[in-house]
Amino acid sequence: MASIERVKSCRKSPGKCNKCDREIKQGEPYKFWKITRFSSKSVRCVDCPDPRPSQLTNSEFYGQLYGQQESIEDALKSGEMDEIIGAVDCAIDDFDGMMSDLDDKISNLESSFPNGCPSLDTLQERRDALEPYKEELESWKSDAESRWDSDKKEEDDENDDFKPDPAKTKEENDEALAALNEEHNQNLRDELVGDLEGISCGV
Repeated sequence: MASIERVKSCRKSPGKCNKCDREIKQGEPYKFWKITRFSSKSVRCVDCPDPRPSQLTNSEFYGQLYGQQESIEDALKSGEMDEIIGAVDCAIDDFDGMMSDLDDKISNLESSFPNGCPSLDTLQERRDALEPYKEELESWKSDAESRWDSDKKEEDDENDDFKPDPAKTKEENDEALAALNEEHNQNLRDELVGDLEGISCGV
């Protein structure tokens, strides 16, 4: 993956930011990266976010892997469990396709190089890392769907921890119940998200 270089003050304008299209002026700070040694330089102003990992590689495998991980990260920021589960489901489907593609490439190389070769070792390493990662995501998705469907509470659902306050109006007690149920949902969401964030791919 390419590294990001940061320049505190440019001697001459490096051109336009490839994110916001603003011209970076002489003397301004900026950042840049090159995907390969011989590729052209990509430039960004300091006001725009750093490129994401999927934008820092020319590898099809890592581009797909990082892209799906970034989609999950974006869903996590939303805090919506349905969106998070959906992003994980899309990643699982994509990883299935990636594994099938790796299997085809491995089979072709094994036919051409029966004694093995470095490229074959690399593909097998990726395959061996991707499969358990996908399986962990599948296990998380199954658990998350089951627990979210069964344990999530609506605003007016009964809650064993809730005791109505006789000194309050029905409306006030209803609001207190809704707040308690939302706290319950948030705790459940945090637990499931924590489990998901603990899953990683070994390549």
